[in-house]
Amino acid sequence: MQNIENKLFRILKSKKQMFGRGIFYQSFPELKIKGQRSTAKRFDTYKLDKIVNNKSKVLDIGCNCGFFSLTTARKAKIVHSIEPNKTLIKVANITKQHLQIKNCFFFNDTFDTYKKNNKFNLIFSFAVHHWVQVSFYEYVKRLSYMLEKNGIIIFESHSLKSIDRFFLLRIKVFKNLGFEMQYLNKIHEKKDMERLFCILIKKKKNNEIQYLFKFKDFINCYIITILNFILNCNTYLSTFFKNIAFVIKNFLLNSKRSK
Repeated sequence: MQNIENKLFRILKSKKQMFGRGIFYQSFPELKIKGQRSTAKRFDTYKLDKIVNNKSKVLDIGCNCGFFSLTTARKAKIVHSIEPNKTLIKVANITKQHLQIKNCFFFNDTFDTYKKNNKFNLIFSFAVHHWVQVSFYEYVKRLSYMLEKNGIIIFESHSLKSIDRFFLLRIKVFKNLGFEMQYLNKIHEKKDMERLFCILIKKKKNNEIQYLFKFKDFINCYIITILNFILNCNTYLSTFFKNIAFVIKNFLLNSKRSK
């Protein structure tokens, strides 16, 4: 077990990662791998023991290193996992091969360009909606299209103090577009921020929704975007200037080395 853990960690560290704070973002108890977020605790908190079964067709959007997807695959019929980061996909596939899990498929792709026509009855949207390259309104529409009727979405927030100050308004968008909220709760771990998540069930197709509700949601999505920008303007500017400073610093260091 130690050998595979070391191998995976070397691959992870070969490129600087945005998530995980220097370790894996997800833990994997089966391989005794620790992570920023506990896969076992999340699996329990999301009530997946009661939701996932041998008929579950699962889509995991932004699966990171794939440990959560592989844990789910142990109980599901099939899992499709999307992740744009090539290093993380490599970690996921090596782990999959090591454990001989054959019903989990990793796609080095983004949600925006993922073109499979498969329909799912369970979709994981874990703190990923900020990173997809479509509007939130379009994101919910696409999720609805990919989900079978009475299928489930587990929708998790980003930071409630910045990106998702208006998370409850996002849930309202789902409701107006044909979803019913079954459950809402918090999830919080020592190494991670406090988040909200909800379990949503698709009750109507998009073409069954009144245009008035669609129009309201379209406007609400842009209100969320505008309010977030206004309230987080200082943070965005600070991040922008930090990135500029980082680029300049690297440029100067590389210039000195080349002399």
